[in-house]
Amino acid sequence: MPASSWLHHLCDFEFLLFMDFPPEEVFSTLPWLLWKERNDRIFNGHNDPMAGFLLRLHASLKYNQHAWSLKSVVKNSSGHLVLNISWTHPRYDYFKLNVDGSSKGNPGLAGCGGVVRDFTGNWVCGFATHLGVCTSMIAELNGLLEGLNCAWDSGCRRLIVEMDSLSCVQLIRGSLVNLRLAGLLSKIRAMLQREWVVQVTHVYREANRLADLLANIAVLSSTRRRTWWSPPAAVLSILIQDRQEVAWPRFKTSDTRGVKSIQNNEQERVISILSFSSGSPHRNFPSIYFLNQSRRSIKIGSCLLFLFQV
Repeated sequence: MPASSWLHHLCDFEFLLFMDFPPEEVFSTLPWLLWKERNDRIFNGHNDPMAGFLLRLHASLKYNQHAWSLKSVVKNSSGHLVLNISWTHPRYDYFKLNVDGSSKGNPGLAGCGGVVRDFTGNWVCGFATHLGVCTSMIAELNGLLEGLNCAWDSGCRRLIVEMDSLSCVQLIRGSLVNLRLAGLLSKIRAMLQREWVVQVTHVYREANRLADLLANIAVLSSTRRRTWWSPPAAVLSILIQDRQEVAWPRFKTSDTRGVKSIQNNEQERVISILSFSSGSPHRNFPSIYFLNQSRRSIKIGSCLLFLFQV
């Protein structure tokens, strides 16, 4: 049977074999198998009948269905969700600042650190500041303030700030109040009100490993402040892993509210975003409906004919 007739017959065929599969699963699997079939015809000279193709499609759908059922069993039996968390690259027109604070005792010997990177994951500047004795909250906020100054001095005017202290993010938002930190918070808000675009976000600590390392270096440092315009040897391993977006597992209870698992996308888990600009850019993701859910047959149409054109 010619390829064009084969495909037209497939598009008009009522898929009674696949009544047990959601239409969106059939549609997502079918183009890939069609592409493989097309390549087999061109490069290997294979010319399998449609019946064989339909059996392969059915087997693939069953395999996917079984895999998803196993995922549910694991989640329900353990009571936990496994989230794959990684540092992610910012948009091409943004820089990213990761900051962290560390206090060995709370209050105890403390330090803060941070790093600014561009959209390729390359190092722009980094710092580690020894703070003496203070609480972890003061260390975190000092890290944010020094990181903002570092980014501003480096010429960054579009900036994403990530920190793993949700309490600090809430303090900056104003949803939490702490009068003892009012002076430090006012300095941070003054920095945020400058002529630039800044987004402050909360992430899991697995996405903030480099800043955490710099903060711990600061705790043990005998120097008040250290600034690096190129990465020191101690951070190269994590820097390379972050550039490759190596993910680290994090376990959450299955009934946790508000948790989203995002696989290596724009951000891992955004709790809040603060935009201190009148024209903060944002992305619009239009909804595209490829298939009517109520239909029980698949009409692929002529848009896939090019797959079989030699």
